[in-house]
Amino acid sequence: MTTAARRRRLRTRLRGERIDVCLITAPVSLRYFSGFIGSTGLLLVTARQATLFLDDRYLEKGRAEARGLTVLPLAGWQDALHQLAANAGRMLTVAFDEADTTVLQARRWQELFPELLWRSRGFALAPLRAVKERDELAAQREAGRRLARAWSAVRPQLAVGMSERQIAGLLDAAVLQHTGAPVPFETIVGSGPHAARPHHSPSDRVLQRGEALLIDMGAAWHGYSVDMTRMLALSPLPATVRRAWRVVAAAQRAALRACRAGVPPRALDLAARRVLRRAGMEAQFTHNLGHGVGLKVHEEPTVGARNHAPLQAGMVITVEPGVYFPGEFGIRIEDTVVVTAHGAEIITPVPREQP
Repeated sequence: MTTAARRRRLRTRLRGERIDVCLITAPVSLRYFSGFIGSTGLLLVTARQATLFLDDRYLEKGRAEARGLTVLPLAGWQDALHQLAANAGRMLTVAFDEADTTVLQARRWQELFPELLWRSRGFALAPLRAVKERDELAAQREAGRRLARAWSAVRPQLAVGMSERQIAGLLDAAVLQHTGAPVPFETIVGSGPHAARPHHSPSDRVLQRGEALLIDMGAAWHGYSVDMTRMLALSPLPATVRRAWRVVAAAQRAALRACRAGVPPRALDLAARRVLRRAGMEAQFTHNLGHGVGLKVHEEPTVGARNHAPLQAGMVITVEPGVYFPGEFGIRIEDTVVVTAHGAEIITPVPREQP
């Protein structure tokens, strides 16, 4: 789907909600609806036209990347919106995504344009990105393949006695080498008790014998990310750790079996929790089963017990059950998958090791 087609889909929504103008500022949404890749800009979408406003640093770049719309200097966007309001002969409704806008910014817009009716409550652009198009899926599959190559280059080098920071540095360098882009989020390397922190930042702690190693990492291709977690046993592990590892692996398999279009995320979450409950570990699973992933690492849909909206073919989600025993150890296994009519297509093809 082209960016023009995405804007048409956005306009259909605007008409259905009786919104005259959509004001877009978030870099991810600018890229999705215009094709422009940059940190600053503003896109005005109306029923008949779309205008991208960029500062002087980005004008030439934007005119090359953003096809089928007008690209103008950023300084003119306020005059353009005032003119739209003046030409309308009535009060226009202008929507913006409240998730991408600060309260201070929203207040400033309302002060600048008292002639407009502003709307943000309940208006979000992220759901429009939830179902991925063919080229988006191709980019994410390629990100997964390149992540696997980076992993294969580093895995033989890992050993007891290395620090978390050292391991993260090797992985980050390998991802950069194989994708040409930095990692899309901070690589998590948790050794021993640090693995019990779901979002641990790598430290100088050294991996000891008898400890499991948790690595949560990602890669991006053409802006689209994948997310993966693997557990490693670089020395023999205690029986309690090995048992928890096997239980989490079984919980992930149960969730993956439940995954297909038409099934709500709640069913996947409950399938994983059922396995953990039988093993007496459900209380140690302290987060949702997963999340959508695409241009942002965390996006629609939420994969948790409270989401009853059916999954759709083309959604890309993570499936990542985990158990955490503070001060002792943690286990998490994660893959990025494409939801299909018949199941889950894993696009992070990195082998899962056995305890």
